Amino acid sequence: TGSEKLEFPFPPGEKHVYSGEGYFYLQRVVEKITGTPFARFMRETVLDPLGMTRSSHYWREDADSATPHDGHGKAMTEISAASGKQLTEIAAERKKPLESWFYEDIERATVRLKQPVLGMLMQPNAAWSLRTTAADYAKFLVYACSLEAMLRPQIKLNSDLSWGLGCGLESSGGPQWFYHGGDN
Repeated sequence: TGSEKLEFPFPPGEKHVYSGEGYFYLQRVVEKITGTPFARFMRETVLDPLGMTRSSHYWREDADSATPHDGHGKAMTEISAASGKQLTEIAAERKKPLESWFYEDIERATVRLKQPVLGMLMQPNAAWSLRTTAADYAKFLVYACSLEAMLRPQIKLNSDLSWGLGCGLESSGGPQWFYHGGDN
């Protein structure tokens, strides 16, 4: 109903819990406040200014970006491309490019495709659909923070595991390595 008060389960900075839903809600807030579809907002305010010309929040035929993988390490190339092509076809029929879609457009398209509205292939989606290349991602990292700051533990989860700026940090008694995963 919109009248419920959002409550945090713990004070910010006290511990870490990943929330894909939180990023999705942030996407909706960005669209509401700016009146701009999320993918266009991100291109205009982040991707273009950083020179990330081969990155987008929706599937593009011309992209040479990294391919999502499933939990078993298998590339989801065919599934991702099939979903992207279907959404691109719907966008062409509606004469409204994917970059101009608000959440409501995504919702209508996913109903037509008979997939869950918040399904894994929903595009654009702030929580997961950024498709980028190693070179473009490096441009973002150079701008966002130094490697030293990114790899400094911000939240300690246990003796071997911490969370840095946007990535997990693990040492397991040996050299530290970093990673990023996500799950809704």
